[in-house]
Amino acid sequence: MLLDYDEHTMPSMMEPAFGVLAQKMWRGAVPGMNYATFMAGAEAVAAWPGREFLQ
Repeated sequence: MLLDYDEHTMPSMMEPAFGVLAQKMWRGAVPGMNYATFMAGAEAVAAWPGREFLQ
């Protein structure tokens, strides 16, 4: 499975997560956003390696 990904595909797979990372790193906690809400948003972004281990 890991051989399916290379340095050219990884940036496009990680890009959808940049907004969430920026929010969490620079803004901090969002009132009303619990773990379940966060995971619902995480499921809406593109597929990423290791995602199947969170199920």
